[in-house]
Amino acid sequence: MAILYAYPRDLYRAFGEDEINQVSDDDRTGTPNPLLVREALARASALITAALVGRYRLPLSKRQQLLTDICCDLAREALYADKVPKDVRTRADMARALLDRIARGELRFDAESPAEGANLSDARIAKRKERMAWP
Repeated sequence: MAILYAYPRDLYRAFGEDEINQVSDDDRTGTPNPLLVREALARASALITAALVGRYRLPLSKRQQLLTDICCDLAREALYADKVPKDVRTRADMARALLDRIARGELRFDAESPAEGANLSDARIAKRKERMAWP
């Protein structure tokens, strides 16, 4: 099951109904496409999960507002089909920079870390060795 760090209501609250409805109106009929909004949030959430997976036990036990903000900035940028306004691009670039700092461990959350001494690559190696073991 995919983890979502922001929901459509967060995106609308952050950037306003007018903007999100306009950029999610993919067929230019004046009707926003809620599926596009959910897909943009899901893609942004997947990037966040990729940054957190080796550092935290997922899903996080508490909602982190910083991750919600990052998710909204990345999703907003993704909703612009063609020309992304400079301020939207700048916010998304800042969100990616924050996400990179989180992935490197420069910024931390008050959340559970993965099991002591274990990391994702150790788990993969152990699993591979199990599959390769001779009977």
